[in-house]
Amino acid sequence: MSQEIDNQESENETAEAEVVEVSWEDVKETVEIRKMLLEAQQYLSQILLEHEKRKSSLLSNVEELERKLYETATALQQKHAVNPEWTYEFKLPTQEGEKAYFIRKVDS
Repeated sequence: MSQEIDNQESENETAEAEVVEVSWEDVKETVEIRKMLLEAQQYLSQILLEHEKRKSSLLSNVEELERKLYETATALQQKHAVNPEWTYEFKLPTQEGEKAYFIRKVDS
């Protein structure tokens, strides 16, 4: 009975202490889990950063290709004396060797 009372008193003192010491054996698993968590978070950050870099590069490439497409179509329009005041649809060939067409769009 007196040992039970001593244990309860010891627990109460620990619960009310400002600093409670925890042995390495007790905290080892928690430290290892935290280390694995930090490594996983760092790995995820690297993956996401690399993804954003590739996405940015791809978007820049798409933008540049769109600009070049517009420039080449405009150059063809000028070369073939297509009236710039009118609206045309530019039909590109679907296979190599076929012709392309500027087809005038009439407002309805």
